[in-house]
Amino acid sequence: VVPATTGDGNVGLFLVDPRAQGVKLEKQLVTDRAIHGWLTLDSVKVGADDVLGDPSAGRASLQWLVERATASLCAMQVGVADRALRITAAYGAERKQFDRPIGSFQAFHTRAADAYVELEVLRLVTWQAAYLLAKQETATDAVSVAKLFAGDSAHNVTYAAEHLHGGIGADVVGLQEALRFQLDELRAALPGYGEAGVGRDDGREAGEYAAILFRTDRF
Repeated sequence: VVPATTGDGNVGLFLVDPRAQGVKLEKQLVTDRAIHGWLTLDSVKVGADDVLGDPSAGRASLQWLVERATASLCAMQVGVADRALRITAAYGAERKQFDRPIGSFQAFHTRAADAYVELEVLRLVTWQAAYLLAKQETATDAVSVAKLFAGDSAHNVTYAAEHLHGGIGADVVGLQEALRFQLDELRAALPGYGEAGVGRDDGREAGEYAAILFRTDRF
């Protein structure tokens, strides 16, 4: 499915055969081993049967798709961050230093507690976005909030997990398995997000997102 601007300035959605003339699809090698391709279109023509829905309503259809894809990516970030924190908690309980588990030290459990709070906020806003989408209600703001936290909070949680593992944080097999899809791959896939802290695609500041998040009529 390819979105494109039509001659009258509207956005249409079109089915494009990757084997059609003018279409070039190149396999890409990415860090999480997921299937990705680089699509290049050169004067590609499609038939009337390849037009999805009303071409004049393509923008709304595209927004429908993007919001649900974004919410799905946010849910994946919840799973990645949750798994990372669970692995870290287990490690803190079994790894001993000075004849006691390192998880009993204040520096460890304070950092882990902060990560847990961020994880639960991410979980909350993702569920809120998913709930509104499932109810077919307007969810644009809720998806934007979830996307913001999926970028920042998941980043903070997984970094805390790596740091709390100490020197083996960059090498431990279990942690790497849990974070396979992780962080930068998912965050980069979030539409319009970009790097942590920048690239909010609607130009709003963090305070405005907070106002949306804590608006009582959204819960």
